[in-house]
Amino acid sequence: ISEKNLGIPLKNNFYVKFKKETENFIINFCQKNKLNYTILRPADVYGPRDRTSCFYMLSAIEKNIPMIVGHGNYLFPYCSIKTLCNAVESSILYKESDNKSYVVTSGIDITWKQFFSYFQNKFNKKQWIYIPNFIAKLGAKFSLLFHKIFPSFKPSITPYRITRITTNTSYDISETIKDLKITPHTNYEEDLEEIYNWYMKFKKIGKLK
Repeated sequence: ISEKNLGIPLKNNFYVKFKKETENFIINFCQKNKLNYTILRPADVYGPRDRTSCFYMLSAIEKNIPMIVGHGNYLFPYCSIKTLCNAVESSILYKESDNKSYVVTSGIDITWKQFFSYFQNKFNKKQWIYIPNFIAKLGAKFSLLFHKIFPSFKPSITPYRITRITTNTSYDISETIKDLKITPHTNYEEDLEEIYNWYMKFKKIGKLK
């Protein structure tokens, strides 16, 4: 996926819809007030201190909950927090990115199976059950329906999350590298080790929650 090959838009996804509306607001505001802007679209960003995704992922893996759906060999656009910080800094320093939009990833091919397996191995957990895609999708829809009936119930899986881990997604970041002059951080195992160490440290001292 790139600016020239946009892929299939998720028109019914509120998250995507409001991100696009925000971008349009920024562009119109800056053009009206003669200001420069650079829009960065981070892909799947992971790093230490991530209490939104990583904490819950590692908690589930530690409890030996099966995380890999289907064969798990679906590519996802991994983005190291180091790569994102580099891109933000470069967007300020270099004028080539003025009034343009860029997707930011680490530019590597990594599968969800590689991602989850790394943490499973760290916790010495073996996934014995691989849930078929259609069962996972049905479970996600049921969880969402249950949440609508009982709002206090917080579903751990949603149709969007299941779709994300059962769909190949990758981006062409050649323009990002050229204009922002960045060198993406590609050592994902180093990143995952930092995430694991953060999780274990803060879990021990009780400051995750």
